[in-house]
Amino acid sequence: MEFLDFLKYGAIGIALAFAILAFRLLSKEQERETVRPEMLKSIKTYLIITVCLAVFFGIFEIFDKKITSTNEFGPEIDHIWHQHFSDKADSTLVQKLATISNALNRPDNSGKVIDTISVCDLFINDFNDCSTKLLVYENGFFQNLIKLRSAVNKDPDGWLNLKFNKTTKTEVYHTLQKLYSSLGYDASVLQTDDQIITFWESLKKKWPVEQPEHVYYVFDSDIINLTRLYIAKYGNS
Repeated sequence: MEFLDFLKYGAIGIALAFAILAFRLLSKEQERETVRPEMLKSIKTYLIITVCLAVFFGIFEIFDKKITSTNEFGPEIDHIWHQHFSDKADSTLVQKLATISNALNRPDNSGKVIDTISVCDLFINDFNDCSTKLLVYENGFFQNLIKLRSAVNKDPDGWLNLKFNKTTKTEVYHTLQKLYSSLGYDASVLQTDDQIITFWESLKKKWPVEQPEHVYYVFDSDIINLTRLYIAKYGNS
């Protein structure tokens, strides 16, 4: 490894490079037939300086990481402080963090220390509940809507003719059936591809169609109208 390569590791790398150089100087000095006390004394001094630098840089790295980790959450700390402790005279981030920590560890009116884990659990439970609800949406209407739009975009013409080449549209029919269910219709009665297409034609008549003779087509505009139907049905629930 070249000497300059140690610079990639910061201050610790420089200290290590100095230590290696000191070791090389000592090795070369040992190869001599005559002992040079002055040179050995200089190498010893050089080694002491290297060790001191290593200790100094090591301590500096530790404190630097602590400061960096504090600054990383600076916006969150500021937000909490402004919400609950803006009446305090804190000015630095460290002071604000200390104020928040003291408040969390301070006993409440009953003399009990606030159980921060229990408080966090409440937020975590709410988050998990929201995640579960979101998962239902992702596995339902919107995911199938994305599948339908992807099928439309993949078609060279930019639309889907549901009556053309039906054998290649099995996945599209299955997606439409799921969308019908998400919109509150009983899609279980639609057992054939033709029934799914017929239902699509009747559903499409619920919104303005530029070309009524093409009600068995799926266009990009139909994706928007499906979304409107869904919002109209569940928007207030």
